[in-house]
Amino acid sequence: MCEKTREYSIMKAMSDSKTKPVYPSRQILTDSRGHATHVVLTVEDFQEIEELIEDLKDFQEYYRVRETEQTIPWDEARKDLGV
Repeated sequence: MCEKTREYSIMKAMSDSKTKPVYPSRQILTDSRGHATHVVLTVEDFQEIEELIEDLKDFQEYYRVRETEQTIPWDEARKDLGV
């Protein structure tokens, strides 16, 4: 999945989650007092969640690096590289 598609997928999932369940096939299991203890998902939903978590980690790392490291404008970097 390309970066733009991933970004769209994350944004869509986040916006959809405000209006409807993202994973309608899930089942929440509770104990005798009604407290949620387990969630049952399809394999496809679980894999999608894993991918979204990885994407979010990538975005967090990108923004962390962007805030802490000095960047060079592309035109300047290209000039320095002789490209």
